[in-house]
Amino acid sequence: MRKLPAAAATIALGLTLLTAAPAAAAHQVTSIAFPFDQSEFYSPFGGPATITVDVDPAASDATFTWKLRPHGGSVIAKHDFFVDNGGADPLVKSVSWPDLSVTDATQYDLAVYRGTTKLFQESFFLHPKLARITNIAPDPFFPWIDDNYKDETTVTFQLENAADAEARVYAARDSGACCVTPPVTTQAIGNNLSAGTNTWLWDGRDDANANLPKGRYYVKIWADDGIFPPVLSGPHRVTIARTYRATDTKSKLGKNYHHTSPSTALALGGGCLTYLTGDGVSILCQSGEMSVSWRWHLAADERIVGQRFELSSLKKDCPRSIRSTGHTKHESRFTESEDLNDFRGLCTVAVAKITYSYPVSS
Repeated sequence: MRKLPAAAATIALGLTLLTAAPAAAAHQVTSIAFPFDQSEFYSPFGGPATITVDVDPAASDATFTWKLRPHGGSVIAKHDFFVDNGGADPLVKSVSWPDLSVTDATQYDLAVYRGTTKLFQESFFLHPKLARITNIAPDPFFPWIDDNYKDETTVTFQLENAADAEARVYAARDSGACCVTPPVTTQAIGNNLSAGTNTWLWDGRDDANANLPKGRYYVKIWADDGIFPPVLSGPHRVTIARTYRATDTKSKLGKNYHHTSPSTALALGGGCLTYLTGDGVSILCQSGEMSVSWRWHLAADERIVGQRFELSSLKKDCPRSIRSTGHTKHESRFTESEDLNDFRGLCTVAVAKITYSYPVSS
């Protein structure tokens, strides 16, 4: 059987009678027990714990209080319970609290009081979740499109202890939330996987090796460390898509521009003009602004996502401070804006290039 990671501190196990009960109240707390008679648990943990009281029929009825706190910290949960001298003997009281989760091993103390007198205490260590998913990428992914582009997705998860593990994938509810049961696929990942980071590769298929429909899914990791009953991690969302936008490039000689903007004077007497220089187009400005545009005749579902221009002019004649670029959906634009004193800007575009995107679907 595997062992839990070493705890950060030693818990004093066994029965710990801290103080004798007052003589007037002879009911005796004899034990506090946690599930599976263990003292170490994985998050989340909300009990139950079992408190056993030996009831003395000759003693008065009494009210006891259980309190839970992190070791050395403040009380985070408590509740009163009643001991009836005519009731069952022994009295076995089951107690629970809101689920606790930690990121580092933490000791908690559960104690029973009568008034301000502590009668009995036991402690347990709580560890981080046995299995938790830390990332799924790429998301979305495109298993319907077999082109070696995001065909699969990688599920990265952490194990707190060595464990057997399997992946379970669930469809989303109509609202988009998790989860429709049963899972659409259950796949073994491995036996006795090492504690720490592990991965599982999913190709978007179900147990029959068929492509699942596009949409939102949730992945959970099932883990069994051989110490406690198996657990499921929390869900992590991932999306199967059947369409994505791929990219490609196009280029034109500078001379193959589509149109220019009007020349705009930036100072009295300023202006611009354009002329061809071999296969390029030159923009000459003095205290003026002008744009040259290239239209790319893209399809309706294609669009420009970036542009670049190769210049053949000298840097001193066409510094970055007087030029800018831009694009609309189907048109790229080079603009010269020269407003420097006693300077004549001359930019020659040799080649205009764009990156454009287009839809790819199954």
